[in-house]
Amino acid sequence: MKRNKLRLSEHTLKIGSGKTPLGGASTYVDEGVLFIRSQNVYPSGLRLDEKTYITEEVHEKMKSSKVKPGDVLLNITGASLGRCTYFPSELGEANVNQHVCIIRPSKEIDTEYLTYFLNSWEGRRQINSFLTSGNREGLNFQQIGMIEVDAPEIRSQKSIVKVLNNWKQAIAKLSELIFKKEEVLKGYVQKMEMITEGETLSLNEIGTFKKGKGASKKDIKNEGKPCVRYGELYTRHNVLIKDFESYLDQDGQENSFKCNKGDILFAGSGETISEIGKCAVLLDKGVYAGGDVIVMTPNLDLVDPVFISFILNGSTVRKQLIKLGQGSSVIHIYPKDLKKVQIRIPHIHTQKLWSKSILLMDREIDLLRCKLKKLKEQQIGLIQKLLEGRE
Repeated sequence: MKRNKLRLSEHTLKIGSGKTPLGGASTYVDEGVLFIRSQNVYPSGLRLDEKTYITEEVHEKMKSSKVKPGDVLLNITGASLGRCTYFPSELGEANVNQHVCIIRPSKEIDTEYLTYFLNSWEGRRQINSFLTSGNREGLNFQQIGMIEVDAPEIRSQKSIVKVLNNWKQAIAKLSELIFKKEEVLKGYVQKMEMITEGETLSLNEIGTFKKGKGASKKDIKNEGKPCVRYGELYTRHNVLIKDFESYLDQDGQENSFKCNKGDILFAGSGETISEIGKCAVLLDKGVYAGGDVIVMTPNLDLVDPVFISFILNGSTVRKQLIKLGQGSSVIHIYPKDLKKVQIRIPHIHTQKLWSKSILLMDREIDLLRCKLKKLKEQQIGLIQKLLEGRE
């Protein structure tokens, strides 16, 4: 396939950005002409859950930044610099602020092809090469015009777009399926919180408590035995501890606390009240708990660890934890406080049935996530091959 290097300055009808209307946010209205900001621009498309509008009058005053179907939109400042999408025909017409650049391709470059290219490794490489050090990174129109697009003739571009769109749609459908499965699981967990059978017990009555230790930042290695640090309980682990990002060598293990399968690990510290007391259950053995991690070993004759771990992350327990948290800049909770938390405990057989269903649903979601990850990796390889000519 014959490919050409097309410089954007020579193959575009327009390269320019918008501006904030005089009066700023006070000029925004509930209905009118869509006003696109950088937070709306993503490689997957425009995200319009936070819509902003301007009046027709303001739109006409800003006619130089009118957005038309087929325009490519590129963020040129801030943390989202380089994010790119195109403006679809079904939205009619819109306007943009100064943080978004309008690139209007000529007939030699297909809109969707250009969008894929700018979001590709090669497109990002060229964009990053223009960035200079300073307090505020930004792209100017001259730099954007210097970007070279590796492109075959227009018919081949459209064929490539068709292939890539099929992959994009497959990824979107799988992402939607995962979202729906996650919502079903959330609903199932909410039903668990509404259980009225059984007795109400304090955590002191259903388990024993110990403190983790060690596993400071300097102790963490890339391999060894896995460990859980308190911050990971509210940034990484979601009720079920299934994988790890921190490991300890032999010395680190000797200075840390070894947990058992089924132990429930609580974050003893956090920067906000919503973080303290966040917990997750260990699904494997041979794991260590670092400092500021509180470890509860449940009585397995009374409770199922998976069941109560979900209950302990629910809204009923959260209300109790808010009252028990101490501190201002850093919030703490202690074993003596956690022991006071009360939960309703149905019969152990009922708990196990709930847990079995939860684990089956979670396993299904994990398998779908793995499939999605592979699809995205294959998509990247396909983009490199079709857009960048890399074998």
